[in-house]
Amino acid sequence: MTAALVLSVPADRISTARRAGHRVVGTGLGVLLFLGVFALDPPLWATAGIVVVCLSLLPILTSRQYLLTMTMTPIPLLLAAMHADTAIAELIESRILETVIGAAAAMLVLWLPGRSSSVLLVRRQFRRAVLALNQVLRQMVVNPSPAVGIELRRNLHFEQLAAARTLAMVLNDHPEALTGWSEVEAALNELTYSVLTGARTTDPGTVLDWLAMARALDAFLATLPPVSKAPIHAPMLALILTDVRLAGRPKGV
Repeated sequence: MTAALVLSVPADRISTARRAGHRVVGTGLGVLLFLGVFALDPPLWATAGIVVVCLSLLPILTSRQYLLTMTMTPIPLLLAAMHADTAIAELIESRILETVIGAAAAMLVLWLPGRSSSVLLVRRQFRRAVLALNQVLRQMVVNPSPAVGIELRRNLHFEQLAAARTLAMVLNDHPEALTGWSEVEAALNELTYSVLTGARTTDPGTVLDWLAMARALDAFLATLPPVSKAPIHAPMLALILTDVRLAGRPKGV
């Protein structure tokens, strides 16, 4: 459960590792909070009130600072303590152990693959976005009507956003391995939104030269190497994408 909660929020590896640390520390603080309440030996109605307060504060505090998950830990412990035959020490030990193991598992998932896997993820998503763009351009060449190809344009929008999100997640971890990819992302964004905007006009056939753009992108895809760890000159990719966008200018513009 801990590993799933730590990894459930899309973020770079450093932020996620910090989140896992907060989870472990928060659990420890929550156990101390429980022990303090347990030592006071409050009546059942007071214990139930404390549980309600913790439940009420949980979504408010954790949304601001994940370290404050400490308010979640006392809840099951207090509920268990309301039963006289509960082995509190074993329950606390189990809670701490599960949290530590879950956080460690999340760290293994994050860091074991290494830097190359993150770079490959960015390149793979970039290719998906370019292929989605190619499908839209091909469709616009065949039939530029705004009513046609809605699903293809929706998929292009999704893949472009996924490419931007993937780069943002990985760039903080490995800025040196992704030098120039911000330029590629900017060029891809300009090209994508030019295509999506042009496709939604009342007369798309006169807004952009779809055939010229499709041919330019086909030529680019023909030279694009497979997704691998081999070095890629990112600024050159950005220039090619810009050339594809400029190829769409109608003649005389």
